[in-house]
Amino acid sequence: MWVETAAHRLQKIDRPLVNLLKNIAMAILAAMMFLTAVDVFLRYIFNRPIAGSYEIIEYLMGMLVSFSVAYCEYENSHISVDVFLGPLSKRARVLLSFVTTIFTFFFFLLITWQAFQYISDEFKTHLTSAVLLIPVYPFIATVAVAFTILCLVLLDHMLSLFLEVREKWTP
Repeated sequence: MWVETAAHRLQKIDRPLVNLLKNIAMAILAAMMFLTAVDVFLRYIFNRPIAGSYEIIEYLMGMLVSFSVAYCEYENSHISVDVFLGPLSKRARVLLSFVTTIFTFFFFLLITWQAFQYISDEFKTHLTSAVLLIPVYPFIATVAVAFTILCLVLLDHMLSLFLEVREKWTP
């Protein structure tokens, strides 16, 4: 069936993209830790903090969170509430996961679409940070790209869950 083929092709696309995002997120986290440590050191020892370090950390945090959400979805490591899901049968849990994945996919598809529109709005307004005058739109673009990859991962999970629902609910 075409669903199996599509799910398999999406997995081949998802894996390298998510690994790239994961590696970038790890580098961003390391850079944030290093920048914060150096900023604190310079502030307390020499009374000379790094100008704009707070802005840089803010921008990097936006990238880190969006990249990490895609990786978390790929690894299927989001939090679920076992108090509500535990008593349900396996069939019901799979169906509920399928339905919530559909809603999540369309929600992040909307967010991704709006993020791409927001890029052009911020590019036209030339919005920059206050201290370092760093343009905002490249960072919005990284979030939009990360959410595009998240939508691919969600679509892959949705197709896999569809196959599982079809297997469990059809005789």
